Amino acid sequence: MIGKVVDGVVDVTVNGNKLNSQAITIDGTSYLPVRDIGNVLGLKVDYDTATGVIVNTPSTDKQDKIKELGEKSREIFEERKKINDTIILPYEIDNGKPKDDDYYGAKKKIDEMTTELNDIYNKLQEISKQK
Repeated sequence: MIGKVVDGVVDVTVNGNKLNSQAITIDGTSYLPVRDIGNVLGLKVDYDTATGVIVNTPSTDKQDKIKELGEKSREIFEERKKINDTIILPYEIDNGKPKDDDYYGAKKKIDEMTTELNDIYNKLQEISKQK
């Protein structure tokens, strides 16, 4: 590369992330810093004077994945428990015992509304078929 003429300098964007440094173009080939491109791709880049540049992919250790999934599972479980604990169904209001009349009345009303919505949907379908 010594003695070569730089033809141009260009900005580099990878997956929507613009690199801090620019690439140089020499004889139609673009060159850019390995650390910058590695960082934007999520790779760990080290330099060893004996062997040169070393690029390592991020750790995908099995134990780390199991731990991560376990923690996520626990978070989801706790969130679901919070939601379930805060929802009070109408039939549970009377000292924790179902109010049968209220429950069955509400269920009947929901069934009636569902039937009504289905009728409306069918009518809309018929109208959309007409020209």
